[in-house]
Amino acid sequence: LAATTNGNLNGQENRGYSDVAITAHDTNGKQLWTSLLGSDQIDVAAGLNSTKDGRLILVGSTNGIFEGKINQGTRDVFTKSVYPSNPPSGITISNTVLKENTAVGTKFATISGIDLDIDTKFTYSLIKDPESNDDAYFAIDGNNLIIKNSPDYERRNQLKFRLRASDQGGLYVDEDFMVSITDTSEAPSGITILKSKFDEDIVIGSVLTNIISYDPDVDSTVKLELVTGIGSDDNYSFKISNNQLVLEKKLNFEQKKSCSIRVRASDNELNKFEQVFQLFINDINEAPTDITATNIFINEFNFCSFDSVSSTTDTKVFSLTRSILSWEVSFL
Repeated sequence: LAATTNGNLNGQENRGYSDVAITAHDTNGKQLWTSLLGSDQIDVAAGLNSTKDGRLILVGSTNGIFEGKINQGTRDVFTKSVYPSNPPSGITISNTVLKENTAVGTKFATISGIDLDIDTKFTYSLIKDPESNDDAYFAIDGNNLIIKNSPDYERRNQLKFRLRASDQGGLYVDEDFMVSITDTSEAPSGITILKSKFDEDIVIGSVLTNIISYDPDVDSTVKLELVTGIGSDDNYSFKISNNQLVLEKKLNFEQKKSCSIRVRASDNELNKFEQVFQLFINDINEAPTDITATNIFINEFNFCSFDSVSSTTDTKVFSLTRSILSWEVSFL
């Protein structure tokens, strides 16, 4: 059947104002294939005849350059000899299982078209599936299916997409494919210490804070531990037990105002992630534990003099007060 169309037809785009279409049907009226021909101008089909050797002779007229032949005037008559061909009947791909996190640009599978015509040259394309956007994960290079966006098993464990195989005559077949995504063991991706500031003089053995680890593998068991390396200077003051940071050595603001520890998170596949944390010590008001005075002199008139007085703990302002029996040093 030969006809003229002003629009797209069976997935083939119109090339100009109007194109010539040839369609073939079986004895039951089922459409077998469609071929759209034309220039960027007005092309009109006038008739279609068959020859003894099975060729089809298409006759029509055109205002443009039809099948590479330059128009000789305002409107030319053309003839086109067409050998009926079989449309592609199917598509196969060499792989339907994809590991998560496969690198972008990796060749995933080889595409093969199926056609009864042995000399068919295929062109492959991805077709938008109205029920899925998974074609965005792939690209096509020749007959190779390439990874365009790396999949994540924890988000999607299957990808659905549609391929088209077209022959040199414009006949094509579409086919849907389902690719399974397989899980891979991924390293923990982060560690969080919920609290990083602590008062000095906390009792040894006290739980200071909880530690949270992050692992993309939802069923993975993560072990937390302190490890040596850059930033592990103060690991000896702490330990980790049941995902909690426990004090091992008393904190003293007057000696050290902050501590640095290095924490490792490792999963059951021995993948690991390490992170350094800074912990800060809060100063608290501590009672003096001792007094030292130098060169104390008290004469018979209860006059006291000294060079200096100091405490073994916090530096304080102090004064002398006289009692009935003795001199006392008190801190303000």
